[in-house]
Amino acid sequence: MKIKTLLLSTLALSAVSVSAQAQTFIEITGATAFRQGATATINAIFAAGGNFISVHNGGMLGGNVQSWRGTFGSLGSNVTVRTRWNGSTEGLRAVAQPNQTVDGLPTNPGFLNTSILDGLSPVAGGNQLGVNTGSQNSVNTTAAVADMSFSDCRLEATPIPGTLAGGPVGVVTFTMVANKTWRDDARTAAITSVCSQQFRTLFSQGRVRLSYFTGNESDAEFVYASGRNDGSGTRTTYLAETGYGASNAVNQYVGYDRSNTTVLHSIVLVPKDGGFLANGTATATNRSSLWSQNVDGNGGYVSGGDLRVDFAKTTANTKVYTFFDDEEDGNITADDAVELYPAAKVFLLSWLSTADAAVARGDNNLGAANACILGYEGVRLDDLAATGNATLTAADRLKVTSGRYNGWSNQQLLYVAGNTTLTTAFNTISGNISANIGSAGIPTTSMSVGRVIDGGIINR
Repeated sequence: MKIKTLLLSTLALSAVSVSAQAQTFIEITGATAFRQGATATINAIFAAGGNFISVHNGGMLGGNVQSWRGTFGSLGSNVTVRTRWNGSTEGLRAVAQPNQTVDGLPTNPGFLNTSILDGLSPVAGGNQLGVNTGSQNSVNTTAAVADMSFSDCRLEATPIPGTLAGGPVGVVTFTMVANKTWRDDARTAAITSVCSQQFRTLFSQGRVRLSYFTGNESDAEFVYASGRNDGSGTRTTYLAETGYGASNAVNQYVGYDRSNTTVLHSIVLVPKDGGFLANGTATATNRSSLWSQNVDGNGGYVSGGDLRVDFAKTTANTKVYTFFDDEEDGNITADDAVELYPAAKVFLLSWLSTADAAVARGDNNLGAANACILGYEGVRLDDLAATGNATLTAADRLKVTSGRYNGWSNQQLLYVAGNTTLTTAFNTISGNISANIGSAGIPTTSMSVGRVIDGGIINR
């Protein structure tokens, strides 16, 4: 009897060991513009599999990091999926060039530690446990090799080497946006659309007179270019779409003193290496990191969330700063900030995904009217502009699906070829996106038009 008990115990331990070895881990990174559709899809797949575990930082659908464990389609049970949204091109580089340091920055993203999941038990609907991770270097996160990346742009639109499998899983829409001061000023409130020539002029120079947009030579204030760093697919999209060129350097400004929730007291020309905030906090993540163009002005917001927050603020009396290397030693410090232009009314112009733009503009149901949604080349998403509703109306969707509005790109899901587990994961995710895409984009099957390259000719 003792021998039988020992044998059964041994078999039980073996089963546990096999079960532990059978765990499947999938690490996903990439586009912040599409994370709501991506996370909603992943969450729905786990929910369909039954009881599961889920944790996040900053929201299951809108936060920067999430993790799940449970049954994931045909991959079966005991699957762990971890996501980290670090931008389209940064995500592609993480998949194509793992375990490297490029331009002084590591390619591996930081995901939530799996130990957080280990302490939870699967339940119906997932645990939905929020975890305060703080920075990427927090004890709750750890760097890992990314397996898959969502991207607003194709790999061929970047300088990243390699060949990845996968392809388009949806369409993500973008819009030009201006800040709250643009909306509040009668002269600019009347401007509902910006053309590609105006965009190219502004982003090559960094700032232009307001009169360039209003046509009134007495309008002496300035409009400033603002936007994402080149780790962002949103930036690749708007530079390609406008004909500026994704690989060309820009001159962009970002918030400097961002401490006030309703007023942006100062902006700064993004310095080489990212620079600092007014409180001395380093912002290296704002630096240019993709085309070996780490120069003043070519960086930008690392997150669409940061940009949308600043565009909802007033800039009626805003200072403009730059960083100047007084010591001429090649090192920029927090003490090297100098006032470039005195406080004055400034206007900001950029692009955002329609989901981020809706947050920046605010929902009429909440009484908000902050950032201004603009049209591009004479065509505007009118309901988004009027109400802040992120879910496009039938009329606005038709502008995109018919090709009349061209501020969009194919959302890619790419991974290293030859991995059957990742191929199954790709098929599982792509097969469920249409039902869960929400306001993050438009299903590919709904499009009457298409384009082969980012910013390319729209074909019917």
